[in-house]
Amino acid sequence: MHRRLIAHILGLIVIPGCLATGAVWGQGQAPGRSTIPPVANNPDPIQRPVQPAQQGQPAEKHEVSPELEQILVTWEKYSVKLTKLEGAFEKYDYDFVFKIEKRSEGRYYYEEPDKGRMDFFPPKQLPETNETRGVTFQVKPNYTQSWICTGKEILDINHDEKTYNMVDIPARFQGQNIIESPLPFLFGMKAEEMKKRYLMTLGDMHNPQKGVIHIVAAPLHPAQQREYRRIEVLLNTADFLPTAVRLWGASG
Repeated sequence: MHRRLIAHILGLIVIPGCLATGAVWGQGQAPGRSTIPPVANNPDPIQRPVQPAQQGQPAEKHEVSPELEQILVTWEKYSVKLTKLEGAFEKYDYDFVFKIEKRSEGRYYYEEPDKGRMDFFPPKQLPETNETRGVTFQVKPNYTQSWICTGKEILDINHDEKTYNMVDIPARFQGQNIIESPLPFLFGMKAEEMKKRYLMTLGDMHNPQKGVIHIVAAPLHPAQQREYRRIEVLLNTADFLPTAVRLWGASG
C-alpha cells in the first residue's frame, strides 16, 4: 500500500483502495500450495474503455455471455462453502514514463469474512525486458512487503525499509460489509453483484475441456479504477478454486 493511499484513507474515510497499485486479493486453494502457470502476454483482454459508475447512482449491471453467467453462478455456490483459502499471486507495476516494469510474487491467505494476509517477494528470476502494449519495459524486482488485514485494521509493512503503516477500517466496512468497500473483494461476492462492480469476460486461456476457466474483470467503481485496471483469475472446473491470480496496476 503506497503512502499516498494512507492519506486518501485518512482524508476521505471511505477507503479508495487499500492495496498496492498492482496487488491482488484472491482466493486460492484451501491451505496448501498453488502454482501460477505461464500466462499469455495479452496486454488487455478487455479492449473497450470502462466507464466509471457515477457516485450516488445505482451501479449498472453489465450483461455477460450465457457461459460466463453460468460460471459466475456456480462459482458463487462453491465460494460460500469456503472459510479459509490460500494461494499464490503475481504483481506487475508499469511506469510508462521511464519504461520500467516492476514485478513481485508471493502468497496470500484469507479467512472469512474479512481477514487476510499477502506477502510480496521479488522474483528470483526475471527477464531483462518485456514488451507490453507495444512498449518495451526494463524489468526490475519490486520490494519485499507484507499486507495484513485483521478485519478492523490494515497493516502495511515494507521489509526493505523496515517501516510500516497502519490504518483503521471504518466500522461500516468490517465483517461481511467488506464487500461494500472499494477493496477488491471479488471473491465470495454474489454473481449479480460482480456484474454491477466489474466488466467481465472470459480470457484467452479459457478451456473448460482441459479443466481451466479464465475470468478477466475490469473494475467499474472509480475508487478501484484508480488502483488497478483488471484482475485475471484461473479457476479449475473440479471445485472452482483459483489456481492463479494476476492483477494489473492502473497504469499497466
